Parts: sequence; C-alpha cells; structure tokens
Amino acid sequence: KYGMIIREKYGIKPDELVLLFISNDHKRKNLQSVLEAMHRLKDKRFRLMAVGDDNNAPYIKWAARSGIGEQILFTGPQRNIERYFGAADIFVFSTNYDAFGSACLEAMACGLPVIASRTCGASELIRDGENGFIISADAPEGLADRISALDPVSRRVEIGRNAAETAARYTVQKHLAEIQILYERVINGRFS
Repeated sequence: KYGMIIREKYGIKPDELVLLFISNDHKRKNLQSVLEAMHRLKDKRFRLMAVGDDNNAPYIKWAARSGIGEQILFTGPQRNIERYFGAADIFVFSTNYDAFGSACLEAMACGLPVIASRTCGASELIRDGENGFIISADAPEGLADRISALDPVSRRVEIGRNAAETAARYTVQKHLAEIQILYERVINGRFS
C-alpha cells in the first residue's frame, strides 16, 4: 500500500522498474557506478530512486549529460524507509566498503532482490544468483548485467522470496542468543 503511494508521489508508472539506492555518502557507496550501469542499460523503464543525504549536484549533472537525468530521483533523507523498500523492485548496494550494510538485510527482509558488492559485509548473506547477486564494486557493466537478469518479474519474485527467507533467519532474538552463548563461553573459559 505505502509502496504504491511512494510510486505515485514520484510519478513512477506501473510498468517502470525501480532500483533503490540508499546512502548518506554517495562516493563511498559508489552511486557513480550505479548511474553508469543505468546508462549502459539504455532502457527507459528503469528508474533509480536515490534516498539519503549527500551532495547530489555532481550526480544530477552527470546523469543529465548522459541522457538518463529523467530516470533518476533524488528523494533526500527519508524517515519511513520501509515505504521506499515497498516502492522498489530491486535494491542496489554497490558500496566501495561497508562493514555490514544493514540496508541489505532490510531489503532482503522486504522480499527485494539485492545486488551488492563483494566489499560489503552483508554480501556474505547472499548466495549469488539464488537470493541476490554479488558484483564487483566498481564494475558498472556487471551491475547492468545483473539488473537485466532481474527484468522478468518471475525472476525478481523468486530471488526476492529467497532473500526474505534468508533474512528471516537473522532476527534480533537469534543474534542476542548467540551473543549470550559467546559471553557464557568467555566467562566459563570455553573458547572452542
């Protein structure tokens, strides 16, 4: 429901495919590579929704010069990010480095196929081609190929379902239980 409201708010047509990119540091999260992948796709059905707080000006300028300016939406920072996950078809996380990238796990939990760089710690959750895709951080051609591979809705649904099943195994309760076991081992001197 909220996803449709977001799509309507930004004028996204039902047949358009939304790539979601979330960042407060566009350079480190490698927005330029995503823009270059969009340019390579040469498919006006793809829209990129960039959510976050950073200087968008150089990216807006590059997109306009490259002929994809109308396909890019800069939303600024958003509070109810789950609504943006609901509006998206694919989550892209092409970061140059991120220790984990909780947005990847959140996107997976929402049933979105995720394309993440192998320099993101969250890529360890992804089984390439099964519940998402892993790419090189600075390889727009590989990113464009993976986006194209997710064009058929059946493929997005299959990978998104697998992503949600993976994310369901990573609950806060499970994490806290594992930390408690670790602490008990440390306290009792059992490290094996």
